Amino acid sequence: MKKISYLILAVFMLGTMLTGCSSLETEDSIVYIQKKGKVQTVDKETFDKEYYNEADFKAFAQEAIDTYNASNGEGAVVLKEFTLEGNTAKLAMEYQSTADYSAFHQVTLYQGTIAEAVGEGYPFDVEFSKVENGEITGSATISDILAEDGLSVVVVNNNTDIKVSGTICYVSGEHVTMIAKDTVSINDGEDTSVKSDVYTYIIYK
Repeated sequence: MKKISYLILAVFMLGTMLTGCSSLETEDSIVYIQKKGKVQTVDKETFDKEYYNEADFKAFAQEAIDTYNASNGEGAVVLKEFTLEGNTAKLAMEYQSTADYSAFHQVTLYQGTIAEAVGEGYPFDVEFSKVENGEITGSATISDILAEDGLSVVVVNNNTDIKVSGTICYVSGEHVTMIAKDTVSINDGEDTSVKSDVYTYIIYK
């Protein structure tokens, strides 16, 4: 089981039901980067015993969100849904940008064009694989990537599932598994924590 972020773990351990609605349907934990950079996440965990305390959960979750939003703008981070069914907890959140996600969780999640990413200092000095019809088909070079127009990139150092708004064309590293044409699963194999020392590039159109 992948460890989730400290905030999410704490929320789950205080778990109860919070009414709300999330439009992102998934069987597993996932980070979905939308076209204009807004981020939706769903985290799911199963525990061997029940945790509950509605008052503490609401106070803890709202305090963390309010503290962040006070410095970064109202609505920068929104808690959309929390449910607890049996011993399985689901937490859905929304972030106004990848920068908000990164700052809130203290990880890297970047989205932009190839040129913008290079300008931000991302080196692209990694091994790439070509993806066709949702499957990795072989190796690729940075020259192959630069030869194509209209590509966007997500750079992330999370061990998690990532969904993009487009068709994935290239991925970096051997730690990436294709789930669908728009979704990958990242696991660097070093440990089970969310944050990784490995930066993964997901290039899509």
